[in-house]
Amino acid sequence: MIAKKSGYILVTALFIISLASIFVTSLLQKTLSYDRLSRTLLRQQQARMLALSGIEVARAQLSNPYKLDEKDKEAIDANITPFLYVDQMQTFTLTEEKDGIKGRIKIHISSEQGKINLNGIYNFDEQKITNDKNNYGQKVVALLQETIHKKFGIENFENALTQLLKKRGRPFEDLTEIPVQKAADDIFDLFTLTTTSTTLQPLYFSDGLAEGLRLEKQKIDKKQRLEIVKKLNTRKGQINWQQQWKELLAPLYKKEYNEMADVIQKNIASKIEVASFFVISYGTVVDDDSQDMTQKVGAYLEKMNLPGTDTNIYNIKRLYWL
Repeated sequence: MIAKKSGYILVTALFIISLASIFVTSLLQKTLSYDRLSRTLLRQQQARMLALSGIEVARAQLSNPYKLDEKDKEAIDANITPFLYVDQMQTFTLTEEKDGIKGRIKIHISSEQGKINLNGIYNFDEQKITNDKNNYGQKVVALLQETIHKKFGIENFENALTQLLKKRGRPFEDLTEIPVQKAADDIFDLFTLTTTSTTLQPLYFSDGLAEGLRLEKQKIDKKQRLEIVKKLNTRKGQINWQQQWKELLAPLYKKEYNEMADVIQKNIASKIEVASFFVISYGTVVDDDSQDMTQKVGAYLEKMNLPGTDTNIYNIKRLYWL
């Protein structure tokens, strides 16, 4: 006669094995998730460092004197040199062999003296767009309305700006305070708050302003930029743009001086001077096993003269992670 034996040991063993499998699977999943997260955070931080490095590249380009060749004893005017670098996307490729990381840095520099001073077109005492003898504010707003609507989705910019500043009761302190429906980054390419003047530098019209003024701004290479720089560097002091526009800037904008709006002609600076720039820098880490990681930062750079010298450097005034 065969004795009956209980099967609970087998059931218990299977239960323990199941629990162990669940535990091991959960631990493995968490480990893999942590590994992916760690790699993502590392690449994000690396991309941020590359983006910040792009700002330093821009500072170096703007601050360092430029000579046409080694024979030149005198560097190009520091107010003209930045034209070699502005309003173009510069790309620097990095490799593991040379730089220790595989990636890219892209920077775009624009001059604040080539944009519309947003606070300067509003009269806070009268609480309306400025209506001086030249009717500057209203004319500029009307001139840019089509571009503003296209870029930011604002139907009536004069009304929207008036209502917003009436409610604030004080000037804008930051362009990010302006509510736009789309293309928020473009606000930095059209307007500025860093200047106190309505005067514009025609050599440094930003891409956004050039579009608003119906100028056909050309994408020119360094050789072409150097030709313009050489011509401008021989003209010291004041420039009569009405007489010299055709030779100096008509090739850049494909427009004659008298084809520009009257309000712009009356507010063009006769002397080339720059004091501040806005830089957008993209840092990208290239990963062959996954998607590339890109971080973007924007920075205002402000010119500062080193005491006791003729040397100018550009310091970071404000930084934005975009």
